[in-house]
Amino acid sequence: MLYTQKSLLSSREETERVTAFYLWVTDNNRSFSVGPVAVEDDGNGRLASTLVYSDGNLHLLQERFNRKDHVISISRLTDELSTIKPVLSTWVQKDIFFSKLSIPTAGLVAVLSDAATNGKWIDEYRCVNATVTNAVKVKDGWRLTETTSGVLWPVNDWKNNVRHVFLNHSFTLVATVSIQKVPSNSTPLLTA
Repeated sequence: MLYTQKSLLSSREETERVTAFYLWVTDNNRSFSVGPVAVEDDGNGRLASTLVYSDGNLHLLQERFNRKDHVISISRLTDELSTIKPVLSTWVQKDIFFSKLSIPTAGLVAVLSDAATNGKWIDEYRCVNATVTNAVKVKDGWRLTETTSGVLWPVNDWKNNVRHVFLNHSFTLVATVSIQKVPSNSTPLLTA
């Protein structure tokens, strides 16, 4: 399923109020943000959008209106579609792979395993990467070495336009934790 979601354009200065329509794809387990496909500038009226898929092509039908003008336009989303297809293929391949390992994939929204770069723990489904702080990369994960170490999985981060609506209600998070040294005081392993 493809949909658009309105939110502030993340690359603009905080003082500018520019709204963008972000294109998303979901299979009702996980979702992927393709990126902004249209921009609504408060000075130029309001924008409405509809996605149209026809003959193997994806289009964005836009309606822009204000007190003086009413304009309808259509644009082809060729680059966006070429981004979406490999993501969907990855989802299918990962589901097949994990189901062979007796890992249930229904409701599985992300897999953080060994891939990492520059403090990012890469989601194998290409949807929601985690941010790692004060940690050392080890095989299949990270070693949290300090009291300030942590892993943040930003599933509903309004500031950075990361909103995975399906995660507002119920999902399963599976994590393997190895404790090298038992802490002397009460220490939370997972917080929300």
